[in-house]
Amino acid sequence: MKTYLYDGSFTGFMTLIYWTFKDKLRPAKIFKKADYSGDLFSETVGIETDGELADKVIKSAKDKLSARVFRKAYYAYLSEFPGIELAIFDYLYLGFAYKANLQKNWTDCSVLEVKKAARKVSRERHRYKGLLRFRELDDGILYGPYKPDYNISSLLAPHFAARLTGEQWIIHDTGRNLATIYNGKSWLEISDDLLPGLEFSEEETDYQKIWQEFFRSIAIDERYNPELQANFIPYKYRDYLLEFENQVRRQ
Repeated sequence: MKTYLYDGSFTGFMTLIYWTFKDKLRPAKIFKKADYSGDLFSETVGIETDGELADKVIKSAKDKLSARVFRKAYYAYLSEFPGIELAIFDYLYLGFAYKANLQKNWTDCSVLEVKKAARKVSRERHRYKGLLRFRELDDGILYGPYKPDYNISSLLAPHFAARLTGEQWIIHDTGRNLATIYNGKSWLEISDDLLPGLEFSEEETDYQKIWQEFFRSIAIDERYNPELQANFIPYKYRDYLLEFENQVRRQ
């Protein structure tokens, strides 16, 4: 039994896929190095991240299995569900080794697990394309804090890079302490402890007050229906929505 360890990045995971496929070995377990606490009953194998080898796996998966199949694997990885790496390994191995049609396969357990995880990630990505709110900092940079269930900043970055052409922005995943920064040309993910002090511009503070007042003014007391409202915008998405900032959050 061999437990494989990687650095926690998707590039590292793809490197792991390369070596295990090459050696024709199925890992007993796969862990991020930071999450591994030791196991007396299995041999551990550490994988050194290699961008070139990872790119080979990605290109091969897209060419031989299809871009859609690879996208599901990537989305499933971003779910960060326990054990999802091993399910993705089995999913890709089924496609490469047995030429299985993964898009139409609904019986294999690993395929189902990957598809379900990918679907959940895709849905959250779609929601935050409309729910992520940016605020202007005093240096003109747009700042969007949020706390998603899944690690979706890399999925949102291309959308906002295209939508906010020419702007500089920060998408801040406060739950994972990660920030995706965009300089108007390209984006990069960093630890949020590298962010400078974040101060709102004077105009932003005024706009926030105006928006909250507008939201209150259009509300019709007789038609207030918090249960119906929660169906459209669940409470877990409201932490950084200005219009709900002064409302008591229900558990």
